[in-house]
Amino acid sequence: MSQHLGYLLLGLGSGGVAAGLALGVVITYRSSQVLNLATGAMALFAAYTYAFLRRGELFIPVPGLPTSIQLADSLPAVVALPVAIAINALLSLLVYVAVFRPLRQARPVARGVASVGVMIVIQSALVIRVGTAPVVVERLFPSGRWSVGSTSIPKDRALLAVTVVLVAVVLACADRFTRFGLATRAVAETEKGAIVVGLKPDRVALANWAITGAVAGLAGILIAPIVPLVPVSYTMLIVPALAAAALGRFVLIGPAVIGGIVIGMLQSHAVYLVGQWDWLPRAGLPELIPFAVVLVTLAVRGGPLPTRGAVIERSLGRSPRPTRILTPAVCGGAVAVAALFATGHAYRAGLITSLILGVLGLSFVVLTGYTGQVALAQWALAGVSGFALSGLTSGWGVPFPVAPLLAATLAGAIGTVAGLPAVRVRGLSLAVVTLALAVAISGLVFANSSFNGGADGAQLAKPTLFGLDLSAGSGREFPRVEFGLVCVVVLVLAASAVALLRRSSVGVAMLTVRSNERAAAASGINVAAVKLLAFAVSSFLAGLAGSLYAYHQTVVSAASFDLFVGLGLFAAVFLGGITSVAGGICAGFLAAHGLLYVILERAGATGRWYDLVGGIGLVLAVIMHPSGLAGTVTDLWSSRRRRAVRVELALQGDAR
Repeated sequence: MSQHLGYLLLGLGSGGVAAGLALGVVITYRSSQVLNLATGAMALFAAYTYAFLRRGELFIPVPGLPTSIQLADSLPAVVALPVAIAINALLSLLVYVAVFRPLRQARPVARGVASVGVMIVIQSALVIRVGTAPVVVERLFPSGRWSVGSTSIPKDRALLAVTVVLVAVVLACADRFTRFGLATRAVAETEKGAIVVGLKPDRVALANWAITGAVAGLAGILIAPIVPLVPVSYTMLIVPALAAAALGRFVLIGPAVIGGIVIGMLQSHAVYLVGQWDWLPRAGLPELIPFAVVLVTLAVRGGPLPTRGAVIERSLGRSPRPTRILTPAVCGGAVAVAALFATGHAYRAGLITSLILGVLGLSFVVLTGYTGQVALAQWALAGVSGFALSGLTSGWGVPFPVAPLLAATLAGAIGTVAGLPAVRVRGLSLAVVTLALAVAISGLVFANSSFNGGADGAQLAKPTLFGLDLSAGSGREFPRVEFGLVCVVVLVLAASAVALLRRSSVGVAMLTVRSNERAAAASGINVAAVKLLAFAVSSFLAGLAGSLYAYHQTVVSAASFDLFVGLGLFAAVFLGGITSVAGGICAGFLAAHGLLYVILERAGATGRWYDLVGGIGLVLAVIMHPSGLAGTVTDLWSSRRRRAVRVELALQGDAR
């Protein structure tokens, strides 16, 4: 019993951080209706700022400038801590003014997507500046343990949790007993009413964003001496924080903070259980806990995230109805085939990657562009399909093309199950579910030696059809044109199917659900069935992309389906145009390691900047043109045609 309790208490540190980040998420959402997925990245920035200040340096996160400015030989913690927190509060204010203030009139989904862009920007900038090597930070709290009977409590972790709880108590009292707290609650309930009584929602949001930055910064700094700084892992601390915030419906401080501490303790205890019970998975059980909490909480409680009355609400962008399908399919396919034969090995590899990621882009189009459900687990589902393909081909000898279709079907089934909360909730709630699912899959599947093939990766049997070798090849043969032709066929068929879906009555129903679920239900549309169908189709397409990508890599590994790569792909799809077939295909060419990436890399541009530029592009697209590049081209073409028609009518009038 003492060992169980010991491991639970060991989780006070991670639980305190989850609680601190959850506190930041709640404060931000209550004041500005932004589900800030970048809270973990902001905590990461504060931790680096603090680490540099302890060395007497002022950290400069902007690429292209000096990494730091020397201030002194070193700074004590009592100086470095408040300065780092203040700098992080300023960063939070800058993020609000530059990104979320212009999006005040946008739908919550659009603001959530923008927060993904902010997360990518901060994460990418830090990777460029400091790399991915772990950084050790000096301790804030004393080491050692307190003994209570046969149980010992780690001092640093206990003090971390107590600090976060005290901060939460102070903020809860301020919320309950001050005029500022009353103003925040009024703005959270209705922006219209707050304006009528003379409150300024913008100022209230500014103050709360500063508090969020300070709280997130404190959480990041407190955990830094316990866990060495590594960019990606710190950014993903947002997942247990979101699970904790979900327990408080993203507006209640107490349940969110308590939930964060409990989740951290349960994750620590899961590590102990894995060593005791052989039937448990060797990896991924701690990552599964936040997903289970989110799934159960949203499914049982139901309902969307609390929203307020807004003055005006902008949509995600229109989804044009394809007027022609056969001609673009034939012409586009012919151009792709010609490009395969005309390009050399490096450019052909980039082109094939773009074709594959174009299929993945179409999966986002169906789920987010057509149905309005934000999905952040598509690349993880693609990875599930890739690893399943390895087992089907190498283990069971299932031939091509049956094996990739079965693997994609498995991904579709998992995605549909993950979409079950969509029956009761909508919008950003699904973003929370799918992000937690992506982290759980990464831990359970990608990091599990039973699936990932160990250091050598999971092997694949070559795809053959009627005796023809359709593999990507290796060495000087890589990548073979034959495999590229397979990718062209799959992309053309997938794009045609998604275009036909948009033109069908089901596509119209999806757009109606995206626009207004209550209106869709009132018109006789089965909203739950439409959502689940969107999840199934989208996940199946992601699975197809994952199978093709696995064949392209020739060996499946966890690095191939990295979680942060998936977020970068989401940015590329939104930048390309998440509401149209053309945008989904365009995203494949914009994505990392696609054709544009290879062209720039061969021209001397560094690939380290690609994610940063993509994140900035995502934010700008959400603010300025939600329809993306494809939508911009379509709008320009439509405007030109309208002008031509007007000119022709004017000439006809003059002739009369």
